[in-house]
Amino acid sequence: MTRPPAEVGMPVAEIDTPALVVDLDAYERNLDRMAGWAARARVRLRPHAKTHKCPVIALHQIARGAVGVCCQKVMDVDYKRVEGFPAEFENALFVLATIMSRPTRDRAVLDAGLKALGVDAGFPLVQEMPEVEYVRASDEHGKLRLHDPEATLRVGDKLWLIPGHCDPTINLYDWYVCVRGGRVEALWPITARGAVL
Repeated sequence: MTRPPAEVGMPVAEIDTPALVVDLDAYERNLDRMAGWAARARVRLRPHAKTHKCPVIALHQIARGAVGVCCQKVMDVDYKRVEGFPAEFENALFVLATIMSRPTRDRAVLDAGLKALGVDAGFPLVQEMPEVEYVRASDEHGKLRLHDPEATLRVGDKLWLIPGHCDPTINLYDWYVCVRGGRVEALWPITARGAVL
């Protein structure tokens, strides 16, 4: 396991990038929504661990009423077909990346490429920046197209990327960096990284 990209208590601006980041407020709201749905639907929730690969997250799910976690490849129940399933959750998982260069007014390069992002289901979105589009990935870098050439992106700026496919993205990291209020609150190991669950 590699050294964590951050230390508890440090400001978000000091996190080494690329880093897999969990917004704890959004994460906890999502856990509560799912637990509430399961209670109202009177179903026994057994979430899949293949996505998060983290015992800390599994324990949080169980603490909110899950009966365990599933480590199978085939889902037992297609939850999306169950009436009342909360179809839209707030995004809580990001890859934090840093702008490495701005070679032209309509292009920038950041430090998150194929070794930082699973792109099999599409490139990531840039959080709250619809005028910035992730358009190409090499091993170590991502190319951004700036649809507004007057965008104020500068070398060293950090961007919050929403992965196109979280499972393979999570599999690329050893740690979740958990943040709240602009600071690192916790580091969670991704212990099943690389494992076939």
